[in-house]
Amino acid sequence: MGRRAQGQLMLTEAEREELVALTLRRKTAQALALRARIVLACADGQPNKVVAARQRVTQQTVGKWRARYIEQRLDGLLDAPRSGAPRTIDDTRVDAVIAKTLESVPAGATHWSTRTMARQMGLTQTAVSRIWRAFGLQPHRQDTFKLSTDPMFVDKVRDIVGLYLNPPLKAMVLCVDEKSQIQALDRTQPLLPLAPGIPERRTHDYLRHGTTTLFAALDIATGEVIGELPEQVPYQEWLHSEFKETRSCQSCHMPVIKEEVPITRVLGKPRAEVSRHVFVGGNFFMQRMLNRYRTELAVTALPQEFAAAATRTEEHLKLETAKLAIDSLELRGGRLEAAISVRNLGGHKFPTAYPSRRAWLHVVVRDANNRVVFESGAVDAQGAIQGNDNDSDGARYEPHYTEITQPDQVQIYEAIMVDRAGKPTTGLLHGVRYEKDNRLLPRGFNKTTADKDIAVQGAAAADADFTGGGDIVRYSMAVGSAQGPFRVQADLWFQPISFRWASNLRSYDAAEPRRFVGYYDAMASGSALMLVSATASR
Repeated sequence: MGRRAQGQLMLTEAEREELVALTLRRKTAQALALRARIVLACADGQPNKVVAARQRVTQQTVGKWRARYIEQRLDGLLDAPRSGAPRTIDDTRVDAVIAKTLESVPAGATHWSTRTMARQMGLTQTAVSRIWRAFGLQPHRQDTFKLSTDPMFVDKVRDIVGLYLNPPLKAMVLCVDEKSQIQALDRTQPLLPLAPGIPERRTHDYLRHGTTTLFAALDIATGEVIGELPEQVPYQEWLHSEFKETRSCQSCHMPVIKEEVPITRVLGKPRAEVSRHVFVGGNFFMQRMLNRYRTELAVTALPQEFAAAATRTEEHLKLETAKLAIDSLELRGGRLEAAISVRNLGGHKFPTAYPSRRAWLHVVVRDANNRVVFESGAVDAQGAIQGNDNDSDGARYEPHYTEITQPDQVQIYEAIMVDRAGKPTTGLLHGVRYEKDNRLLPRGFNKTTADKDIAVQGAAAADADFTGGGDIVRYSMAVGSAQGPFRVQADLWFQPISFRWASNLRSYDAAEPRRFVGYYDAMASGSALMLVSATASR
């Protein structure tokens, strides 16, 4: 049986431009775009069989739209009228709904719903729903995509997936995101907009800009923002020190492993120059508290694991934090004169970050009979520092000293916040500024050029002996009629949660602070740790 001859299809320049536009426009229905591609291919002289193979349709479909176009031109590509009631919504209104959906969003919303579109266009919700279904529009949906130029992308994905499928024994996997209350809103790739049959697509990841947590102080009654307080900024402190040029954050906290190691036991390949994240915090006290009250707090880590972690923290603090020396010691007119220097070994201020932490000097002088003739900075069984104004009265605080002459004077390195009324506070949402910040500075830190977020506050700012790298404190201690030789011992102590911070929680009538205060009271004698010590005799 002979085949029916294919009709010859010729296009004017205007018709070709219109057909090409139908294949490229985002708001063109995919069925109409397919018909336009078929007609363009036929107009180029290609036989139905070839066009069908390239467009992945049957020859009958190609023949149908070739014939329809020859007879009706562009109108032939539209769907023929169906049986049933006459249409009440013409093509112009349908096209307006499609364009509105694709090219705009409603005020105060991220996307159109059938109800908001119906109100906007004067249609029923059912009519909008039918139009959207017919053209494959789903404005409520979002998909994600990722374009990566990293040649190791597949290997990295394999490593990450392997961590979830079979994590190493006793491993903790951390996902690092933006800090609290600060959003990174710029995606790494431009958004791919909604199209017929295709939802809006955006990358899952954001551009990061090294955001820093800032706490805004609020007037609780009105919600008025009354101040902005930098709570933890060790990175900015590092940037303002000589460590920026001599030692990176990664060299300390992410040292490179010498041998090749797989990141995961599932599909993992041994890799060279892998860095292991090493982060030893300073809060040994909380580690021991969690271990002691593990049953009440539903702690799942083994007791020996928490004990080992606390021990590692204490060893790190003792070995890597500071050095202490008695630079000079002289006896003059019944007074022992000493110059004691303390040096910060870290790349940021010490104590670091969270302002509940403090360090201080405990200095003791003993005579020839080993009798104490002077003592400054002793800590009691409740975790309070003897002579510290802030521990005895929450409305006061101990100033920074250049010289100490009395036992009730203590050199304490700490950050003291004040509220709107200028009163010391331990409430992060009440603090509007630091009244005192004499935490030990890292080497190379220039306190005269430091940004306000990392600036030295209080009397330490004018102390010529308080510089980048440490502090020198002079002691003039009365020894009376005591007989020498005199032995001076200076210790640097550290407390991750100070007595005043814990004590201020007593005013809160809630189960959580009551429970924490109870834990603290029971363990207060172990809340502080001596880091380094120095002795001298005269």
